[in-house]
Amino acid sequence: MFDFNKTLSNGTSRLQHIQNMRDFYDQPAVFYPAENRRQWLDIPYGTGSTRQKLNIYTPLGEGPFPVIIWVHGGGWYTGDRSDRWLSCGLRFVQHGFALVSIGYRLADEAVFPQPVEDVAKGIEYIESYGAEYGLNTQRMGICGGSAGANIAAHACLRHKGIKAAQLNCAPLDFSAYREQYAAAGFSREASGYPDEDTSYEALYLGGTIEELPQACEKSNPANYLSVDAPYFLLVHGTRDLAVPYQQSVEFVNAVRKVTRDEAHAELILIEGGDHDSPMNAFEQELDFFNKHLMARP
Repeated sequence: MFDFNKTLSNGTSRLQHIQNMRDFYDQPAVFYPAENRRQWLDIPYGTGSTRQKLNIYTPLGEGPFPVIIWVHGGGWYTGDRSDRWLSCGLRFVQHGFALVSIGYRLADEAVFPQPVEDVAKGIEYIESYGAEYGLNTQRMGICGGSAGANIAAHACLRHKGIKAAQLNCAPLDFSAYREQYAAAGFSREASGYPDEDTSYEALYLGGTIEELPQACEKSNPANYLSVDAPYFLLVHGTRDLAVPYQQSVEFVNAVRKVTRDEAHAELILIEGGDHDSPMNAFEQELDFFNKHLMARP
């Protein structure tokens, strides 16, 4: 297990560093009353952590409803399946989709690939029991933002039942960060680069990319692409100071190359947009899921 008591370059232990960042950035859970929808909260899909739970939200009626899996962001050390960003996902419920928000272990409990395995296990729960909640598990998509986008990309490539994946400001190839920021003409804000022991990515991997080159390579979802990959839509702001927008550009290019299909991956670049700007692309995201989950058999 990773040494959480190791002293980092900022003078704190890794565990204390996680807590300090959480105190500053934490996105606490929010209670969303059931307004024009049905909901089931805090359903356990695992027994190893209180974070191994999921929430289900469906439109009123019997269904079955096509499903969008929601994977929260938060730098792999904060965030929650019911945090303030969930309000963005709940908009899909107003348009006929069920939303399943899956929690996963964060950096004080687990390192890569365990958060990915958590979300995969949550999806397996939905595949097994979704019919009891009026879910159409033959029509499933996934949506993730920031840290959650990396996990969502891995999860959809593991589960052939996921037909479409929408990724916002996705961190995918950690080893390319410095070069991509330099090409864009600006530097990263906040927690440094993946080769620094206080970066978000070091929290996810359990160490820097220099210490853990194999884990870094395995954490890049592009290495698992195949011809039967799901359809992708990536949205990224060109002025994202947390994750370089070229991460999305390169991943889209990789999907198109592997599948030999230009239409297999779509890219929306928001000129001048920051790390939160993809949240303003809801109409395009809705069109994407309508196309691949509503219209397809």
